Parts: sequence; C-alpha cells; structure tokens
Amino acid sequence: MSGSHRRALPMVLVALFLAMALGGQAIADATIADVSGADTTAAVGRAASSYLTGIRTYVAAALWNRIDPLMHHYYGGVEFKDLRYALTTIAIAQWLDPHATDSYYTGSFMLMENDRVDQGITMAERGVEANPRSGLLLMNLAQIRLIYQDDTEGAAQLAEAALGADTTWTDVAEKANAYLIMASVLDASGHPDEAAVARAEVERIKTEEADALEAATHDEHDE
Repeated sequence: MSGSHRRALPMVLVALFLAMALGGQAIADATIADVSGADTTAAVGRAASSYLTGIRTYVAAALWNRIDPLMHHYYGGVEFKDLRYALTTIAIAQWLDPHATDSYYTGSFMLMENDRVDQGITMAERGVEANPRSGLLLMNLAQIRLIYQDDTEGAAQLAEAALGADTTWTDVAEKANAYLIMASVLDASGHPDEAAVARAEVERIKTEEADALEAATHDEHDE
C-alpha cells in the first residue's frame, strides 16, 4: 500500500463509520410510530452535529498533544518567541475546538513575543469569549490588559471575575499559580484588598488541598 493510501485510510474509515451511524439513527427513528419525516431529518442532523463535533474535538486535542510536549521538552532550550512554528497548529486547534483553553493562553503570548501584539490581544479576547468561565483565560487577558494595554481597571475587573466561585480550573496547581498572578495584577491596579483575598486562597490551598496540589504539580513536571 502506498504512503498516500495509508494516510487517506483513517479519513475513509471515519467517513464510513459516520455514514453507518447516521444511517442507523435514521432507520431507528423511522421505525417509531408517529415520527414524521421532519423529525427524522432533525434527528439525523443532531446525530451528524454530535459526531462531527466529537471528531473535531479529538483532532484538536491530538494536534495540541503533539506540539505541547515539543515546546516543553524537545525545544526546551529555545526562546519562547522562536517557537512561532507552532502558531499555525495552534490556530487550527482553536478552529476545530474553540474550548481548547491552553492554546489561547500559549498562542496569545507567542504572538505578542513576536511583535504581533494586536493579534495576540485578539486571540486572548476570543478565548475568553468562547470560554467565559475559564480562570486561566480570564487571568491571561487580565495580564495582557495590564502589561500591554496599560488598562489597570480592565485588568482588575478580569482578575476579580477569575476569583469568582463559578470559575473553572484544570487543577489546583493551575488555580494556585493563577491566583498569585492575579494578586500581583490587583496590587498593580490599586486593589490591595482583593489581592489579599487571592493570596489567602493560595494559602488555604497549600494547607487544605496540599496532597492534590503536590500531585498536580508533580504531573506538570512529568509532562
């Protein structure tokens, strides 16, 4: 089998499985009494959307999982701004899965390190728009507002939003690190009381969630 045929085979299989799944869904719906053609069409549409979303999310994760270790290890001695080779892959991953939060965090600063500040800001804003409860991306945009736009109030508002109870975090290590950054942002923005709240939460995590913090930190170092 030629190399081009081998590369094409996975996509052919994906298309085949998708067709089988959609056909099965349509047949199942058609056998139910009082199900109209419109209902069947809507059901097939929902199934198609679900499967395609799953495929897109899987491919986005595969792309990110391929470049993230390279940036951390193989190119560990290379300056961050010189890793711009990854920007195309990052953009594709975001297009496939708008909820790939790490890609916005990494990509926005990589753009700005390469003097593409406006594009970096746009990417960070797009990340928050698609993931408004992501603590990582709220913290990311807060830093950008302060450092690159000298917008202290905008930075403070984003940092305070990231301190909210409904904010999501990958793990306690990400949360603890972000809270320390947000404390600095809030201090620099003239909000010392809120900064103190952020630092107090870090101390609570160190005391009450020490095992989870150690495990998460250990996992990050192993990646």
